[in-house]
Amino acid sequence: MDRSTNVTLLPGCCCGLEDWHEWWEVADGGEDRPRLGHDPRPTTERFGDTVRLTLDSGARDSPTIELSAAELGHLLLGVEQDLADFTALTARWASRHLPDHTVPIAAALSRLLDLPSPACRNRQTIGRLRQRTSLPRSCARTRTPT
Repeated sequence: MDRSTNVTLLPGCCCGLEDWHEWWEVADGGEDRPRLGHDPRPTTERFGDTVRLTLDSGARDSPTIELSAAELGHLLLGVEQDLADFTALTARWASRHLPDHTVPIAAALSRLLDLPSPACRNRQTIGRLRQRTSLPRSCARTRTPT
């Protein structure tokens, strides 16, 4: 939601939480764009350091949200932290209710959400803040392309 204009972009039917990391491609200036669903047809564009989210690319006067790529990067760091916190809460819940399955549950959720291991998370955050410095292979994402 853009609080200055009250424009909100809601994810559509083909946009899952497990694909959150695709937004880094936009923040980093890559060519790939995240899927945002359809009907309406929301799109993401990058113009220099500005990211534009259009609610319906098929409508001439569609509302848009604009933010800097750096701001998007900071928002994504917050998303990553929130998802990591959620995974930790899930592991704590599982340890109380399904103690024999705590590790597999937390690992599956981390894989689904494409989260780096806790040991790598701080290095990745620092790397992103320093304009994407390279990370050691041990901190590579675990998700396999589908």
